[in-house]
This record gives sequence, C-alpha cells and structure tokens, in this order.
Amino acid sequence: MKKKFIIPMIAVAAISGAVLFSAFKANSSSIAAQELWFQYDGSGSVTDPSNYSSGMETPPGCEGSEQVCAIRALEGAPGQPDITSALQSQINTALQDPSTQQQDVRLRSVE
Repeated sequence: MKKKFIIPMIAVAAISGAVLFSAFKANSSSIAAQELWFQYDGSGSVTDPSNYSSGMETPPGCEGSEQVCAIRALEGAPGQPDITSALQSQINTALQDPSTQQQDVRLRSVE
C-alpha cells in the first residue's frame, strides 16, 4: 500500500519542481533582457563599452550638446553596454547634429 502512495507523490514532486524551476528561469532571463542607461566616463572612445559605468534603470541628468553623457543599451559584458551598430549610428548622429534627439543617446556640455 505504501509503494502505491509514494511513487505518485515522487512524480508529483518532480513535476512541481520542474515547473517551479522553469518559471524562475523564465523570470530571470526577462530581467536580463532589460535595456539600461550607462553613463559615459568622459575618457576614450564613446563606442568602447569599458568607458561606461554600470547600468541604471533611469537616465542620469544630462544637459548640453557637446559630449556623450549616457546611452541606453542591453548589458553585454557584466556592467558594460552592448554597443550595437545601430547604437553606434545613433551616437554618431547625436554628435554630428545635436539638434536631432536620439532615442538611446543623451548628451552633455563639457565642463
């Protein structure tokens, strides 16, 4: 009698564990796919991901039109933006013509 009860309970526990694990895994991957704002540190190339600070959900305060302040991107290497060719194009356009606002690029004045 005990064997008839234990085997189905093990199966139910295994299925429950698999469902719980897959739900957790799906949730964590959706967080990783979030675009974040990365602030440029003012040194080196604006297309080098290592010249940006760790990502944040809201853009930093940026005013002006002379230098890149921040970009919005997916995280590539830990703490660094994934600078795609489309984002490079937005950066170049913003720097060449600051009057055209770019969706994923913020500029600032040089102090």
